[in-house]
Amino acid sequence: MPTAINPDTGERLRLVDGKWEPIVANLFSTSRERIGDRDVGLEILKDVTDVVRSTASGVTFGYADEISAYMDSILGDSTYEENLQAQRNRDKQIPLVTQVGGELAGSIAATIVAAPVAGLTRAGQLFTKLPGWLRTTGLGTLWGALFSSGSAEGDFQSRLEAGAKGAAFGAVTGGVLHGAVKAGGGLVGLARSRTNPPDQAARALGDAFALDGISVDRVLARLRELGPQATIADAAGANTLGLARGVAGQPGPAKEKISQTLRARGLGESDRITKQVTKNLGPADYFAQEDVLLEKLRAGAREAYQEAYYANPVIQSAKLDRILQAPIAQAVLKEAALIAGIERAAGKVKWLGPVDEELTQLAQYAALHAGGSPVSPPGVAKGLSLETWDYVKRGLSSLLDRPSNTNELTKRLTKKGSAIKSLEKALTNALDETTGGKDSLYAFARKQYAGDAEILTALREGERFMTQRPEAITRRLAELSTAAQVAYRNGAARAVLDVVDKTKDVASIAGRLHSTRMTRGRIRAVFPNQKQYFDYARRMVAEQRFAETQNAISSGSRTAPMQKEIAEVEGMLGKAGAILGSASPFGHALVTSSVGRQTVQKWAGQLRGSGTNKVLASWLVTRNRADQLRILDKMRPFTSPTPPTPQGVRAATLATVQGEGRLFNQ
Repeated sequence: MPTAINPDTGERLRLVDGKWEPIVANLFSTSRERIGDRDVGLEILKDVTDVVRSTASGVTFGYADEISAYMDSILGDSTYEENLQAQRNRDKQIPLVTQVGGELAGSIAATIVAAPVAGLTRAGQLFTKLPGWLRTTGLGTLWGALFSSGSAEGDFQSRLEAGAKGAAFGAVTGGVLHGAVKAGGGLVGLARSRTNPPDQAARALGDAFALDGISVDRVLARLRELGPQATIADAAGANTLGLARGVAGQPGPAKEKISQTLRARGLGESDRITKQVTKNLGPADYFAQEDVLLEKLRAGAREAYQEAYYANPVIQSAKLDRILQAPIAQAVLKEAALIAGIERAAGKVKWLGPVDEELTQLAQYAALHAGGSPVSPPGVAKGLSLETWDYVKRGLSSLLDRPSNTNELTKRLTKKGSAIKSLEKALTNALDETTGGKDSLYAFARKQYAGDAEILTALREGERFMTQRPEAITRRLAELSTAAQVAYRNGAARAVLDVVDKTKDVASIAGRLHSTRMTRGRIRAVFPNQKQYFDYARRMVAEQRFAETQNAISSGSRTAPMQKEIAEVEGMLGKAGAILGSASPFGHALVTSSVGRQTVQKWAGQLRGSGTNKVLASWLVTRNRADQLRILDKMRPFTSPTPPTPQGVRAATLATVQGEGRLFNQ
């Protein structure tokens, strides 16, 4: 069937019974049936078609006429070029308001549909990490170029030139509208801050949580991990900390609230760490109560020693006899005999060994008939008791503690000291061998308490543990008796608390004690078990976090994100006020623009108020767990993270860019 195009209306016609009639082809077609001079129904259909065509143009970036022309060329006999010209002529008949409105609606729909899909791609994910102004300007450039090229007429060169113009126009429009939208959002936030501070505080805190990628439940878990001193500012992430820094950076009650709370918590760090250290390592005041500590440690092992002494009233061996021949051992034995004599004179029963009747009589006979020394009561002992041998061993140990046996510079034993140490070790091994080996009663008692000299040495070694390597500390503790281990840990507690006492109030004690692997290793080695160390380590980690929070909030607060954002909003509002002021006929433009800027900025400052800051200050640093639960429950609706894709206001912004690009090319 022959077809043609009406050059005046762009309608496609067909020849029926010698007469040309309009053809209805598709939604993008311009054809309609003519019934009389006017038909209201057909006029309504035309209006609907205008809206559909405009919306389709917005969805397809202005390429709807090309798509429709291609479809018509498939369905009819006309060429693509003829159909394209007809579609464009039809578009020119659409009223301007309908055209722009439909294109805006279509572009918004395309944005909402395309944004989540684009967000799943690698390029889309990288794009969302760009600054907001760059994302909006970039999309404006891209979409403006597409829309303008799609709306242009002519050959490829003409479309390319139109696309370049649209890109430039879209970039400028996108940048301007980004500032306007940001300023509008700032004004909305300022108004909310004035009218409903708790609600605005919940929104601000929820936004910070969303940016941190953290949930309310995770914050609650972190609060439990950090302990009763923890605040929401400690438990969330960097963006929440930035919010707290912004609040503290603005003069007023909110700043004072945050500063006082964090300062008071920081001053309590030393007491909390002291309590944790003494709980696990023991008291550190042994120098003031040394005798009390020694007696307490002796009492714990006295029963074990008495049992070992009772089981070994007399012991002899070739090794013990050989050791006893050493001059220094003889001197120590004479010292033990002197002490025993003094105790006997005081009424205490103290023997070097069990008295043998036969040996006593022989000694008395020799003294009487051969001129020997008289026999002192109670008589002659047959061998030495374990108790006497133990006193000899302890006497050797006490000699090692004399300054003359240690090099003053290197703190190492001298040759004489090393010899005494070797003799003491040989005596200990011989006593263990004679009394039953490493599992004997004597070995068990000695493991509990080896003597006052060992205790005092361990105390002083413990105080110097910060200079040792972790493996050396572990090895030394394994060599000590149980009582000496307690003493060593008491000395270590004193060393740790020396760090606490010498750290300035403004510095982090936990940072000094827990910030290096070597220091952590030393302290871990000195703890009795892993459970107690982990208890201590959790305290240190929490205290380090508290110090980080205080430092982050108190340093650089005047360039904090919140204050910077407010400054940006006020700056944009000030520019708007300056433009309005410069248009005033009453005075010089420079003067009136300055007045306009200051007036608008002052109005914005009054609108902001301090209510939201007060609420945020209270919420961010409260340590009351019940209040924290109430606050987090209130802000749950505002913590759902929004996908960083152009939706909502941003979609409208880009749609406007497209629409203006379309008008620009008309």
